[in-house]
Amino acid sequence: MRPKLYLLSAILLTILALYLSGVRVLNTYGTSMLPELETGDLILIFPKNPSDVEVGDIVTYKKTIDGKTYLITHRVVEKTSEAIITKGDNLPREDEPVSYDSVVGVYVAKIPKLGLLGSVVRTLPGYLLLILIPGIALLIIEIKSIVGELK
Repeated sequence: MRPKLYLLSAILLTILALYLSGVRVLNTYGTSMLPELETGDLILIFPKNPSDVEVGDIVTYKKTIDGKTYLITHRVVEKTSEAIITKGDNLPREDEPVSYDSVVGVYVAKIPKLGLLGSVVRTLPGYLLLILIPGIALLIIEIKSIVGELK
């Protein structure tokens, strides 16, 4: 196996391990968590027992509005026996109480602005330019390499 394949295998295994462990990778939108999180930041959300969430943690939770479920990422400012109270760092008031079973996980890391790339890839021109064409080019290069080794 060549070094490129080792690296690719390591990356794929890492992504698989994170996925299987319940880690979520999310793109951020809006200004409610400025300056900590900005639109386009890619964030890692690790699963955590909701009862272990502490005041000061930044959590992601599910909120249903008009029949559609959204993921909200805000800071915990208070805990009660039934719920947590969150607030966006850049917002003037607290959110409605969030039940413990709505908590998806806790924010642990961000990659600034990488989420903007994800937004571009979701468009047809972005997908073609950043995924499909490079993927086909790599496939052609690898096929040529394999054929060359067989000769």
